[in-house]
Amino acid sequence: MNMGVAVLAAFRWWERRRAHQGTAPLVHLSLLGRPVLRSGPAPAGVTGSKR
Repeated sequence: MNMGVAVLAAFRWWERRRAHQGTAPLVHLSLLGRPVLRSGPAPAGVTGSKR
């Protein structure tokens, strides 16, 4: 779990760095401020993506 937190923190740092440099980020972190987009992936993570 700690490793996952570290990876997410590093990804956030990388994305902010890219945005600051003027290059296109992979994910616009400002989108995570929207509740609909923030909670969208949660059901897939809870139930799994098995078909």
